Amino acid sequence: MPRGRPRGRGRSSAGKTAAKSSPICYGRNRGRAKLTGISMKSKSTKTSKSRENRQAWDESDEEYDRPDYYTDSSDGFDSDTSTARRNSAVMDFEDEAEDEEVEETSSVASRVPTPGASLYETDESVECPWLEIPAEQLPILKLPKGSKDLLIDEKYLFDALEVYETCRWYYQAIRLSPFLFEDFCAALSTEGQTNLLAEIHIALLKLSLKDDDDEQIILSVQDTNNSFNIMLQLLEPMTYAEVLRQYLESDPQRFPADVLEAASGNYPFVGVKQRLIVLSWLCDRFFQTNEYRNIVRNEGKLTVDEHCRECGKPGDVLLCDGCEACYHLSCTNLADVPDGKWLCQVCELHKVRGVTDCQVPGYRSPRMPMRFKPLGRDRHGRLYWFMVRRIFVQDDIDGSVHYYSTLPQLYFLLNMLSVNEYEKHLAAVFMDLLPLIEEHMRMTMQLTGDYGRSARARNKTDLYLHADNVIRMGDILAKPLFSQLRESDDERVVVAIGCTKHVEVSKYLLLCKVEELLGFTGNCLKDTFWTAGMQTHEVITKKEVIETSFHTTTVNGDIDKVHSAELGFRLGEGDTLSRY
Repeated sequence: MPRGRPRGRGRSSAGKTAAKSSPICYGRNRGRAKLTGISMKSKSTKTSKSRENRQAWDESDEEYDRPDYYTDSSDGFDSDTSTARRNSAVMDFEDEAEDEEVEETSSVASRVPTPGASLYETDESVECPWLEIPAEQLPILKLPKGSKDLLIDEKYLFDALEVYETCRWYYQAIRLSPFLFEDFCAALSTEGQTNLLAEIHIALLKLSLKDDDDEQIILSVQDTNNSFNIMLQLLEPMTYAEVLRQYLESDPQRFPADVLEAASGNYPFVGVKQRLIVLSWLCDRFFQTNEYRNIVRNEGKLTVDEHCRECGKPGDVLLCDGCEACYHLSCTNLADVPDGKWLCQVCELHKVRGVTDCQVPGYRSPRMPMRFKPLGRDRHGRLYWFMVRRIFVQDDIDGSVHYYSTLPQLYFLLNMLSVNEYEKHLAAVFMDLLPLIEEHMRMTMQLTGDYGRSARARNKTDLYLHADNVIRMGDILAKPLFSQLRESDDERVVVAIGCTKHVEVSKYLLLCKVEELLGFTGNCLKDTFWTAGMQTHEVITKKEVIETSFHTTTVNGDIDKVHSAELGFRLGEGDTLSRY
C-alpha cells in the first residue's frame, strides 16, 4: 500500500489558541503559552555546535540515519519497482516535501543542547596522554570487582538502559508512569508475564498504530482488516503479543528479521534478549512518530492546553509546571495562585522515589530530546557513565560492563585511577560530581532497605548491598586511611571542566573526600549509614562471619548455590513487582 501523506495533529495551533483566548495564565509558566506561538523561522537561524568543540565520543546526527520501516528498500523489492518510483514526478515531489520535513526536524534536533552538557564538555577536547604511549608500555588498569545487585546479566544492561531511559524521559508522550530501573530489570528476568512489561509494550504499540493511522496506513495480514481492527480495540495485557505478531507479519519484508524472529513463537514468554530486541525496536518506532517530531520541533517545551483539564472550559487557568495541563483555581480547590513551582495531581502521583528525584543538573526539560554523554574515558578507552544512580564502565573492545552501586564500591574504583596522569580529567569530573553521586547512591541504599524489610522478616536473609558494604568497609578499615597520610606538594593538578570551571584534584584529595562522605572523621567511623548502623568493631566481626560463611559454601556447594548465597536480597526481587 503506498504511503499516505501525514495529517497534522494541530498541537502547536492549540498552543497558539490558548495564548490568545486565555485572558490570564497564572503561575511560573505565565509566558509559556505565548512561547508556543513563536514562528519556527526564528528558531531555524540558530547555529549548531561547532565541530572544533566536539569530544572524541561525540556522535553527529549525520553519522546515523535512522531507518524508515515503511519506505526503506529491502531484499524483497525488485530493482524495477525502485526505478519506477525514482522516475515518478509525483512521488519525487512528495518525497522532497517529506525530506524537507525530516531535515527540518533533524536540524532542530541538532540545535537542542545536550542534556548535562554543562557538566561534561571541555573547552576544546579532552586531553588523552595515553595516546603517545605504545600499548605494550601502557600500565594495565584492572578494574575492581563491581556490583551484582541488578537482576539481569551485564551484557544486556545497556540495551535495557536504552529502553528504560526512553520510557523515563518521554513517559508523558508515551503515556506511561515512571518506574524504577531495578523493577524493569526484574520484569525482564521474570519468566512469566508482568504488568510492567505489558504496559510498556501496549503504550509503545499504540503510538505506532496511531502514527500509522495518521498516515492513513493499516498494517495487517491480508483479508483480516476487520478482525485486526477489533483486536486493536481489545488490546490488553493478555492479547498484546498476538496483536504485535500480526502487526509484524503484515509486511515481513520490511520489518527487521530479528524482531520478527523474537516476537514469533511463545512471546512474551521468552528470554531477556528476545524481549529487549522487541522493546528496542518499539522505541525506535516511537522516534519515528509525529509525537516525537513535535517534541523535537518544540525543542522540548511544553504546549499548554486550551481548556481546563478538569471541567473542559476556557478561562483564567493555572498552568502545571510538569505537563501540558491547565486548571481553574476553583477546579483545583485553591484559594490563590501558589508561589513557586506548582504540579497538578497527576504529576504529583507520577513522583517516583529514585526516579523523578534523582536527576543530574543541566537537563533543561524532562521532554527534551536526550543524548547522554559519558563522564570520560580511562587509559584503555573504557567509557564511564553516570545513570540510574550508578557508575557504569563500558568496554567497547570486549563488550564487558562493570557497574558500581554504592560509595564503598566506588571508593575502590577511584583508588585504581592514575589521578595525576592518565585519568586526571576523569578524576576531576568525579571530584566535581562526588556529592551528587553520593546522594544518588544513598537513595539506592534507602530503597533497598525499605523494600527489603519484608523479605528480611520472611526469609531471614541479609540485603546484598548491606553485606557487600560491610566487606568493603572492613577492607577500608584494615588499611590506613588516605586522610591520615601526608600529601606530597607536587601531586595536585588543575583540570578544566567545561568552559569556565577548573577543578584542583589529586589522589589524596579525591579519596579523602570519599572517606569523608563514607562517614570517617579522623580515623574513626562516625556516620554508620554505609555499614547498616554497625560500628567499627562490629563491621570487622560481621565481615569475618560473612567471609567464613562464603568459604564454607564454596567448599560444600556447587557454583550456582555459591552465587545465590553471596547475593542475598536485591532490589526488584520478591513481591516488589506487585506495585505495577
